[in-house]
Amino acid sequence: MKTNNEFELKNQIDLNIFPEKYWNFLQSAPNGLTDIISDPGNEFSVKYNGKTLYSGIIVNEMDVEYILSKVKNINNLPDDIDYGGMFNSAGRTGLNGHLHRISVIFSNKKKDGISNLTLRIGLPIIGCSSMLEDIFSSDKSIVIIGGPGTRKTTLLRDVARNLSTTHQKSVIVIDVSDGELTGRETQSKVVGRARIFKGEVHDLSILLDRAIAGHSPGTIIADEVVNPKEVRIAGHIAKRGVQVIVTAHADNFEDFVNN
Repeated sequence: MKTNNEFELKNQIDLNIFPEKYWNFLQSAPNGLTDIISDPGNEFSVKYNGKTLYSGIIVNEMDVEYILSKVKNINNLPDDIDYGGMFNSAGRTGLNGHLHRISVIFSNKKKDGISNLTLRIGLPIIGCSSMLEDIFSSDKSIVIIGGPGTRKTTLLRDVARNLSTTHQKSVIVIDVSDGELTGRETQSKVVGRARIFKGEVHDLSILLDRAIAGHSPGTIIADEVVNPKEVRIAGHIAKRGVQVIVTAHADNFEDFVNN
């Protein structure tokens, strides 16, 4: 059954990904959804504007299996692939043709069960970086700091689009999150003419090093620097005259430095 409704238009996601018993709840959900949460044993819920709205319907393991079967279909994966093969080492995968992200917590080391599942809704907002264009186009290196769900990645995508098109800079976008930043397509319009580096290595520090060593970028853009090694390499690149624009989870710059 194919649906065509306001929920799908607003969030660019097919209701059929979820069991039908959740459709009325999703269709009545407010604007600004950031996450759809399906944890077995807990209520199906959504997050919006920092708040959580609960459906009153308890998620079961069959619901999670249904959602993951839809993800397999969207991503053209074989039916017999196990859960571990669906996700990267961080328990994440994208959705073909979308900017959404599926994140899971495995229930055991065998990775044959899921205890937590979150769909993070990713939507392009073209032009959202225009207010800060004078800063991003200044050739200075920049860290975008904020908590989860504050649209850091959304801003980063539009910065890549703006710099690579309007300003005609040589931009490399490094995406180690299986398409969360750029989408799962080979070349994504949401980042303009920027080159997308994914590769077989899900290690930001390695791809940062390879990008600067062999591909002569003017600007390198990456999402979520998370450890001292990545910060150190990004700083080294900036000292070589390449603009580096990255995001990091923190409430303020002092927390970012301390952590």
